[in-house]
Amino acid sequence: FRDRKVEVFAEHARYGKLWLGHGSTASDGTAEVDKSATSVVNYASISDLAGGLLFYDQDADDYSGTSIGNAFSDLDGNGRLDRVRYDTPRFGGLMLSGDVASNQRGSAAVTWEEGDLAGFSTAAALGYSDPGSGRDYLVSGSASALHLGSGLSVTVSAGTRDNEGRDSSQNYYAKLGWQTMGITDIGRTAFSVDYTRSEDIAQDGDTGDSVGLFGVQFVPKYATELFAGVRWHSLDRDNADFDDIVAGVTGARVKF
Repeated sequence: FRDRKVEVFAEHARYGKLWLGHGSTASDGTAEVDKSATSVVNYASISDLAGGLLFYDQDADDYSGTSIGNAFSDLDGNGRLDRVRYDTPRFGGLMLSGDVASNQRGSAAVTWEEGDLAGFSTAAALGYSDPGSGRDYLVSGSASALHLGSGLSVTVSAGTRDNEGRDSSQNYYAKLGWQTMGITDIGRTAFSVDYTRSEDIAQDGDTGDSVGLFGVQFVPKYATELFAGVRWHSLDRDNADFDDIVAGVTGARVKF
């Protein structure tokens, strides 16, 4: 067994929230703001779907040592560290966060959430981390807007990470979504299509591209989300000829 989260916190409506223990840093989630209602199966961290699958190298006629999880990353902040963290109360939807973590690490973030702004539900986040391990910085940010009248949404995310002794890593992500109550009377239905590009994640010169198409059916009577989708992955590297990977998924989440 491994400890996922072990922490205590004190929260006050006026003075904010103080955390102590093993858990999310201030910058965790700053690359993953999403209003599309499909994040149960599809969000900026695309390698969560099939991250362990290895790319096949046609030149070597064998599987490479590079997986989807090695080649793609949304460069989000760390979600599992021993840290002391503080979050301010929200002021007009705005919240500031900061932490000091083990091994001389730390991060800071600003997040913004607005339930109804000129007919849109909007959210955004920006985080900066000192990740340690010879890396000087990790910066990630994202924003998402849902038009409440039409159900259309737009989500964008980007990040950059310093890599000791080689080029910095980059990630870019964009998603279009649509939510509607008009398809079935059992609950809301959501669709999304997205594109991501990860550069220099596994090694210098790597370029990964991915496109995904997903749908989620909400069944509120049973606290269930039914989902299905497909994602295509491509990886370019100068000294290798990788086959593309297509991964599909279907399932359900019961949340209670």
